Parts: sequence; C-alpha cells; structure tokens
Amino acid sequence: MPKDPKDLRILFLRKKDNQYAQRAEDFIRRSFQHAVIFSGGRKDKLPADVLNWKGDLVVSFISSWIYPQSLLSNANMAAINFHPGSPEYPGTGCTNFAIYNGEKEYGVTCHHMNEGVDSGNIIAVKRFPVTGNDTVYQVTQHCYKLIEEMFYEIINDFLK
Repeated sequence: MPKDPKDLRILFLRKKDNQYAQRAEDFIRRSFQHAVIFSGGRKDKLPADVLNWKGDLVVSFISSWIYPQSLLSNANMAAINFHPGSPEYPGTGCTNFAIYNGEKEYGVTCHHMNEGVDSGNIIAVKRFPVTGNDTVYQVTQHCYKLIEEMFYEIINDFLK
C-alpha cells in the first residue's frame, strides 16, 4: 500500500444519472490522485477497459454491473460494494420487494465483493424504519442518502 492514502489506485464504478453517485465521484476525484472512474446504467455493458485495471481498491457505488472474479482479484486491498438493500435483500430490485413484503425496517449495506453477487463479508449496515405509507421511490431515496453517508465514513477510513 502507498505511504500516502491519496496515492491509492482506485477503480470507482458508479450508477449513471444519480446525484448521490455524482457527489461520491466528485469526492473520489478530490481525494485520490489515481482514480479511474466509470459510470453506467442497467443496460450498459461493463467497459472492456475495466477488466484490465490493476490497483488497490475497487469501489462499486449503486452500480448494477456484475464484476468477474478476475477484476476483483486485481485489487490489492479490497473490492467493496455500496448496496441499496439490507443483507436480507441482496440483488437488484430489492426496494420493491421490501415494500411488497411490508417490511417495517430496511437498510443499506457495504460489503466486500466476491464472485457471488452480494455475498461477500459485510463491512457495515445502516437501517431505517419503513411505514405503510412509504413508496418504493421514498425508500429508494432514503437508501441513497444512507449509502452516501456510509460511503464517506468508510472511504475516509481509507484516507486515515
């Protein structure tokens, strides 16, 4: 690992057209000198350039891409994912299921990534109450706010 955390080589993969992801990207750009950043939507393919990346830390921020183990293994320190769902709801569309199932509590998760989708060791979880009046949109927006908070906490730990 570099002596100065700002010298870490970061691969930041984020959701396109999302204000929370844009702010997180801006933070990464300000905080790390060697950041490689890609954004994409649900229908976008993982850019081929990503597969050749080698460095210290892979950060997936509300991204819908599934990463091959070969990429995750190219991170010397860690490959982490910020996910809009509590551990009970891995995968995509999880907010919909929480509303459909009438959950009273929901949350967001940061976890290590490995070959199985949303199956790596959990780093942190933040939870919040859900009411019967909450919509999928409201719960999703709450998730995004908590993910952004969690992101700053965890990435700042790398900077210390």
